Amino acid sequence: MANGGNTDVASNLKLSFQDIGVKLSSDMVKRCTAISTSLHLPPTQLCTLWETYALNANIDNATPSSIDAFHSKLLSDKSLRPRLPQEVEGAVVPRVGISITKSPEPPSLVTPTKRKPDESVDAASKSTSTQPRALKMEKKPKISISLPLYAERVGSGDVTTVYNPANLPASTSNAQAAQLCTVEPVGNRNVLEPYRYMHTPVEMRAKCLNEWLETLGRDVICGCFSEDKKDTKDVSKQECEDLTDLEADCYFEQVSLPHQETFRCIGRICNESHTGKLNRTSVLLEGTHHHAGGSRLKLNLTSTTLSYSLFPGQIVGVEGTNPSGREIVVSKIWDGVPPPSAGLTPKTENQSKPNTGKTGNGLSVIMASGPFTTSDNLEYEPLVDLLSYVQSQTVDVVILTGPFVDVTHPSLANEANDDDGEEDGCSIPLEDGTRMQVSHETLFVTRISDMIAQLYEGDAELQTQFLLIPHPDDAVGEPVVPQPPLANRLDTPRTMETNVGTLSYGSLDLDRIVLPGVGKRAVHCLPNPCTFKLNDTVFGATSVDALFQLNAQEVNHGAPAPGGRMARLAQHLLHQQSYHPIYPPAEGTLLDLQQWQSWGMPVQPDVLMLPGRLSTFGKNVEGTLVVNPGRLARGTTGGSFARLVIPEG
Repeated sequence: MANGGNTDVASNLKLSFQDIGVKLSSDMVKRCTAISTSLHLPPTQLCTLWETYALNANIDNATPSSIDAFHSKLLSDKSLRPRLPQEVEGAVVPRVGISITKSPEPPSLVTPTKRKPDESVDAASKSTSTQPRALKMEKKPKISISLPLYAERVGSGDVTTVYNPANLPASTSNAQAAQLCTVEPVGNRNVLEPYRYMHTPVEMRAKCLNEWLETLGRDVICGCFSEDKKDTKDVSKQECEDLTDLEADCYFEQVSLPHQETFRCIGRICNESHTGKLNRTSVLLEGTHHHAGGSRLKLNLTSTTLSYSLFPGQIVGVEGTNPSGREIVVSKIWDGVPPPSAGLTPKTENQSKPNTGKTGNGLSVIMASGPFTTSDNLEYEPLVDLLSYVQSQTVDVVILTGPFVDVTHPSLANEANDDDGEEDGCSIPLEDGTRMQVSHETLFVTRISDMIAQLYEGDAELQTQFLLIPHPDDAVGEPVVPQPPLANRLDTPRTMETNVGTLSYGSLDLDRIVLPGVGKRAVHCLPNPCTFKLNDTVFGATSVDALFQLNAQEVNHGAPAPGGRMARLAQHLLHQQSYHPIYPPAEGTLLDLQQWQSWGMPVQPDVLMLPGRLSTFGKNVEGTLVVNPGRLARGTTGGSFARLVIPEG
C-alpha cells in the first residue's frame, strides 16, 4: 500500500514539474517524493513552492544541491514542519495548529456548585461521558515573518546584479552636463488625458476583444508567412499588411470546423475552469468572430514533440488536426512576433540626438519603483536616501514608478476602514509632535514634490530630470489601466507655504519645479504604461507587476528559455506586443477594454522597465534590455533600484 502510494506521488510530481518546464531525473523524483511524504504536501503544492523558491533564488534547473537547499528552506518554515498523519474517519486526534474545545453543556436542572479559582478541568482527559460530543476546530493565527527595520538593514549600497556583456568601464566622471537630455513620447498610444472609464457595455467589450485578437492575429499570420518563405528578412510588415482576407484565410482556417488533415488557426488562449491556474488539461482556444463566431475549442497538448508556454489571453497560431470537431490535437504553436524595431521608426535631424548626457560619455539613468516608504511609517526614508544618491552622482534621468501614495499602506488602509465620516486622507506628524489629518495630495506634495524641489534649491547646477509613472494603487491617480499621467485635480496654487494642513486639495505642486538656469520643467508625468525616448534610446515602462502576473498563470512544457524563466516571461510581452497581455486581468487590475490599444507596444523598446516583487535582474531578450529594479522599500526594510549607463553611440 505504501509503495503504491509513493508511486502515485512520484508520477504526479513528475507531471507537475513538467507543467512548469522542469524535467526531474529519477534521483530528483525520489528526493521530491520523500519531501512530499515527510511534509504531507500534495505534489501540486510542492511544485508551486519550488517554483516560488526557484524564482527568488534565480535557479533555472533542479539539481541535488538546489533540492536539498529547497528542503532546508521548507523545514525552516514553521507552518510546513512535518505534521501528524490524518487518522481514520471518526477518530479524534489533536493535530498541530488545531485546538479542540468542548461545546457548551446543555443547561442542567440542578444548580451547579462554584468551582474554586485554583481548580482546572481538562475536557479531553477528565470527561467520562460516552456520548459523542460536538467539536469546534480553531486554527491558530498565521505566523508572521518580521523584517529588520530600515535603519537596521544590512548590505546598504551593495550591488546585487550587473549586466555588462561588453565589459565597459564604469563611468566615474562628474563633469558638468554637455547637453540636456530630451524626453519625447513614441507613437500615439500613450494616454495623455483623463478619460471616462469602466462604462463599457458588454457588446463593446466583445468588439474590443475581437479587434485585439484580429490585430495581433494578423502579425501571427505574418510570422507564419515569413516562416513558410524560409527567410524572415525578406518579408516586411508591409507585405503582411497587404495580404487580403482571402489570402489570410489560406493560411489560417476556422477553429471549430472538423479537419482530418493538418490545418492552422488563430485564437486566444482561455482557461476552461475560469478560476485557478491554467494547466495543460484546461486550455481552450477562442476563435475570432470572422473565422469561428467567437467559439471555443479544447486544445490537446499531449504530443511528445510539442513545446509551449501559454497563459490566459495569449494570442497564438495553432497547427494541428481536429478529427472530431470538438478538440484540436496540436502539433505546433506560434506565440506571436515582436513589434517593429525601435530603430526603424522615422527620425528627423531635429529629433535625433546622440546618447550624451552629463558625463559626455553616455546617458545615465536611475530606475526605482514604489512603494517609496516602509510599511511602518510615512516618512519616505528610502526615497530620501535615493535622492541623496542622485545628488551625489551624475545622473541625467530618474524614472520613478508608483505607487507614490499607496492605498494599501497600513497607515492609509486602516484610516480608510475607519468609518468616522471624515474625508479620505491620512495623518502625518508635525514638528511639535502632534499629528494632522491631510489629504492624499498633501502627503504627495510634502513627501514627493517638496523633496525633489529641495534638490534643485540646494544645487544651482543640477540638470537631472525626473519621470513619474503612476500605479493603479496610487491614491493620487486613477485606479485603471491604461492610466493617465499624474495631474492636479483642481488647477489651484498653494494657499500657504508654512501650514501643510492648508494646501489646496487636488494640487500635486509639480509645475513649480524647474531646471536651474534653463527654466524647463524638471518633472515629467507619464502615463502607465508608456513608451518614450531619452535622446535616441527608446524606453518602455509599466508600473503593474506584469511578470508576477504571468508567472502565476503560465503553463510551460519544454519551451526554450536561453535567458532563464524571467527572460521567457518578459519575452511574452514582446511577442504579444503588449504591456498587459493577460486576459482576464489579475485580481485588482482594472482594464478598460475600449483603451486596449493604449497598453500595446508601438515599437520594440531598447530598454523595457518591468518592476515587480520577483528577483531583480537585467537581461537581453531578443535585442531588448529588460530590467526589473525591484522595489525601493520591502515591508519595514529597504529594497533596491537600478542604475543604467548607456554608452554614447
